[in-house]
Amino acid sequence: MSKDNKIRVLVVDDSPSVRARIRRILSKDSEIEVAGEALDGKMAVELSKALTPDIIIMDVEMPVMDGFQSITQIMAENPVPILVLTSESSADTAFKCISAGALEVITKSNIAAEPKTLIKKIKLLSKVKVISHIRGTYSRSAAQMRPNASNGKKIIAIASSTGGPKALSIIIPGLPDDFPCPVVIAQHMSDGFITGLVSWLDAIVQMDMKIAENKEVLRPSVVYFAPSEYNMEISDGGVVNLTKRLPNEIYHPSCDKLLISAASTYGNGVVGVILSGMGDDGVKGIKAIKERGGSTIAQNMETSVVFGMNAEAVKSGFVDKVLPVTEICKEMILFAH
Repeated sequence: MSKDNKIRVLVVDDSPSVRARIRRILSKDSEIEVAGEALDGKMAVELSKALTPDIIIMDVEMPVMDGFQSITQIMAENPVPILVLTSESSADTAFKCISAGALEVITKSNIAAEPKTLIKKIKLLSKVKVISHIRGTYSRSAAQMRPNASNGKKIIAIASSTGGPKALSIIIPGLPDDFPCPVVIAQHMSDGFITGLVSWLDAIVQMDMKIAENKEVLRPSVVYFAPSEYNMEISDGGVVNLTKRLPNEIYHPSCDKLLISAASTYGNGVVGVILSGMGDDGVKGIKAIKERGGSTIAQNMETSVVFGMNAEAVKSGFVDKVLPVTEICKEMILFAH
């Protein structure tokens, strides 16, 4: 952050009108200043070194060097918090940027409708101490294990936020296509991007992937994501209940509501996993799972983009194991035996 304590932002977009719109939005907050603008990814790489911004707002589809290539180079050479700004039609490409180290994705239509969202994201993400993006693959030995069918009801419930999509891209591919439990995930996400996240992960995951639908019954060997516009809870019989999120909910969908409902329905047949993210959403859920006899795992600090809500879960004393992201899949498979 600069000496006058303002958050210095580098805006990267090939559209002059988009850059002007972002500048107008940011100029309304006295704690933020635009340190510079780049017309393409190559210029973004150069200016990130010259200006040392606190955060970069990065478009995806640009000439000379696209967002993915630019983010890959920046995160390898001079890591900076990066917020990807794109259209919903570019969602798949946007999640490639997440895999390269970007922190989060937001739509251009979203900031046009709710400009305060952009300011809020910048203030949160600029505080993240980023490192070169997480590298690692799932354990082949774990992926090749074939779990036995469970006699009782079992489920994996995952709380995930900033840095979570990258963690999920390391964890979920290790689960075999005949995994005997359903996996349910609440991933904090801007509206319109859960579909892109599921599509991106589906290309690298063995299990079936889908966005949960209201009143559907959970099936083994399927990964279910809560829609960002709704909170997901699981009731008796493994039935999905979707409820509209409240207007004042900062993080959505709710991790706590998903994990608490899983604890209530499955008792000691739950493994609760809390991944990288800001705030403390999911901590009450981890507590509920532990109190009902379930097992709990938190992603460790070293492999987290943000050691926030997982750190709070560890502090609560209700986490059984604190593991690097590359070890979580193995624990999930052992649980399913």
